[in-house]
Amino acid sequence: MLKRMRADEKIKLALLEHGELRFGDLEKITGLSPPTLSKWLKKLEKEGKVIRVIIPTKDGVYYKLLDPKTHLFNLLPYWVLKKGLKLGGHLAEKYKIDDVSAFLFAVGFIYTGLLQYLKERGESEEFIFIIFFKIFDKIVTILDKMGEKIFDDEFKKEINEILESRPEEIEQLKKEIDSEVREFFQHILKKNKDKK
Repeated sequence: MLKRMRADEKIKLALLEHGELRFGDLEKITGLSPPTLSKWLKKLEKEGKVIRVIIPTKDGVYYKLLDPKTHLFNLLPYWVLKKGLKLGGHLAEKYKIDDVSAFLFAVGFIYTGLLQYLKERGESEEFIFIIFFKIFDKIVTILDKMGEKIFDDEFKKEINEILESRPEEIEQLKKEIDSEVREFFQHILKKNKDKK
């Protein structure tokens, strides 16, 4: 996941996950070269997003994320999980489906609503991405501890085909999916209109 992120996102995510980190630790976690890491740390310091601190109980200089919304990165994922557990339990009972499927559906539903609201509030894409990453990282951790696997071999095969696609194949696939999604929503809109 970290390989596809921008350097500043890697740094902020590492500091968010681990708290204060030394330069060498940031280098290992992010995979950034020392010159790149140094350049981005200076930029983030200048922007007031990262600060250098000296911790009396530890040797050396540490870097710390200085974002007024940092606490939300940790709080919102737990809120989504809490709501997901409640709604998932209700869905499992009402529709007689397994608890894990009900929970995943509920979390997806709640996260979609949260995403919609955060965009409506004008939150940055970066903020929304970190919330997304934190929520799904927590879910994967929970599922791993339970020994639950979501994708069967057929799903894995489809994902591998997508990951190995050439750019022109991806464009065609996007068009096909867009068409299917548009059809689906037109059907729903028509159905809702007919009910009225």
